[in-house]
Amino acid sequence: MRRFISTTRVLAVAVTACLLCSPFSQAKKPDRPGGGGGGGGDSAPSYQIIELDNFDGLFSGFAFNINNVGQAVGHINDGLYDHDVAAGWVIDNSGPQLPTTLQTLTDGTVANDVNDLGEIVGERVDDSDPQNPAWSALYWEHADAEPLVLPVPEGATVAAAESINHDSVICGWAATFDPQQQRYVQDGLVWRINFEDVGGKILPVVWGPLVLPAVTPDGSVQPVDINDSDTDGIVRVVGSEFEAEENAPAAIAWDVMLLADGSLVASPMVDVLDIDAQGYGVNNARATCGARSVDAIVWEDSATHILDRSATIRPSIGKRKPISFATAHRISNGGVIVGQANASVYRKAVVWPSVDAPIILLDNFLKKNSSFTELNRAVGVNDAGEIVGYGWDNERGIHPGFLAIPE
Repeated sequence: MRRFISTTRVLAVAVTACLLCSPFSQAKKPDRPGGGGGGGGDSAPSYQIIELDNFDGLFSGFAFNINNVGQAVGHINDGLYDHDVAAGWVIDNSGPQLPTTLQTLTDGTVANDVNDLGEIVGERVDDSDPQNPAWSALYWEHADAEPLVLPVPEGATVAAAESINHDSVICGWAATFDPQQQRYVQDGLVWRINFEDVGGKILPVVWGPLVLPAVTPDGSVQPVDINDSDTDGIVRVVGSEFEAEENAPAAIAWDVMLLADGSLVASPMVDVLDIDAQGYGVNNARATCGARSVDAIVWEDSATHILDRSATIRPSIGKRKPISFATAHRISNGGVIVGQANASVYRKAVVWPSVDAPIILLDNFLKKNSSFTELNRAVGVNDAGEIVGYGWDNERGIHPGFLAIPE
């Protein structure tokens, strides 16, 4: 499950599957995904903030990532029942209003990522028995498709697919309860989707899972992002390892090679990027973002960049407060980094245009008549520097999803 989901996992959405006429699947898809660009320049960017479609403001919407062809994914909930529905949004860039259209996917699920081909990954969530949670890692060929349940190692009962690249390689994890340690131990996993002729139809076929190596024998690992393959067919997977629940995590990365037969092989060496740190995002230049102690970090080649957190946050009541810690959630191929900054109990969506740039609070771009009280987390960013995440509206008592467009 992606780490940004609210602790209140709620939704009852009485919508039929045909409520929307598949706008997600109608968005333009490239023959070959592109990369690079977005978010450069010497001057600080300005953003237009747009509320993502949420059935006329009735639902909370949590947007987790956005691709390069106008599609974002996440989940929605209405706060009534312990239930989620995966969601996709299509952004219409043809005019100045930038309308967004919501399409619900599969009931009881969360969508974590979407690639430029419109393939989606996430999980099915079943917390009906808190003592025995059951989650399944999922893959959707497109928003109208029924999800495929990705296979996991024997004995695993909790699993999630976190990210998918443009080669249809997926990273995620599965957890098995260890009665001796009295805790869940997680395996880091990668799968590959191959398209094969099955009874005269070209269908997605899952290869995997490949279990990624851990640094320590009893380490729990959680891969959360994957980049696109380089010219040698190698992809970079990033995440974190936890030796035990009380121990500090390590930000780690794996190299995985795509083979011609449709399979995958992982390097036996695990790259430890930092200690007391967590890795969250990686771009095609292999720059990795995350957090170490109280700082947002970017690891790039042999350099470690500590991102600026010198701004202050204005709470709803009282004086401005200095940022006490920050986290970088994603980094685009253009080097734009998004995340959140916290001051006391207040958290704000932020962006760094580059590793050397000052932190920018996206709240600064809310207009007086905005439907948002504040923007809490910036979670995804594409190569054009377009950002998605979610905020809060006091009047309606919901978390609306947002889209931030550079102006």
